[in-house]
Amino acid sequence: MGLLSRSVILAGAASAALVFGAADAQAVFINNFFPSTPVAEGSAATLTIGVSASSGEILDGFGGTVTWGDSASSGASGFNIVVVGHAYADEGTYSVNFSGSGSEHDFNGFFGSRRNFTNAIGASGSITVLNVAPTFTAAPGNSTVDWTVNPTFNFTAAASDPGVNDVLTYTWDLDGDGQFDDFTGVSGTASYVTNGVLPLGVRVSDGDGGITTSSFNLTVVPEPGSLALLVAAPALTLLRRSRRR
Repeated sequence: MGLLSRSVILAGAASAALVFGAADAQAVFINNFFPSTPVAEGSAATLTIGVSASSGEILDGFGGTVTWGDSASSGASGFNIVVVGHAYADEGTYSVNFSGSGSEHDFNGFFGSRRNFTNAIGASGSITVLNVAPTFTAAPGNSTVDWTVNPTFNFTAAASDPGVNDVLTYTWDLDGDGQFDDFTGVSGTASYVTNGVLPLGVRVSDGDGGITTSSFNLTVVPEPGSLALLVAAPALTLLRRSRRR
């Protein structure tokens, strides 16, 4: 007996390619193909797959493989509905595909023998993964520097990001002008010869548009005769001076 094939358009712009027996047109078919979208970077996306037996037939189950569009794959099998999950390492839009087979049976006549039918099933869709900004796990708090004892301020920061492929960049405002252009890196040293409270901060970017800022105050005592900021790091020295008011 020859086999016929057909394509069925499912809700959510997913398509299923079915193969069924020509004589009785028995065919297990996908009736639900629902990828959860959008999802946040680092969170698990889910894909719901449901199948049904053709009219008058009894469903035995289905199974196959889901490809997630990022070189990962998962097995998916069950009776009539299966939910599988996957966490993406970076933001973007990914093509999700399922291919496998489904089985059903009937009985030929009231006391007839059981007849088994198996056919190929498949569907495709997409999942959008949204970028998530990094989160500081360590950052400077409010601090005090006595320039007559030790004018050095050691600063460091750390952050985490659910996008495992993201490269984090740290930039610093160390002179209180609101511009994060005084130093780039995780840690460094700044020397101050000034008095008063400076509003400083550090900013971390994941390179995908996610930016997080942490602010802190640095109090420098006592009153000196001039203002100087020296930032020291490997291959970087920044010196700024201004007149005393």
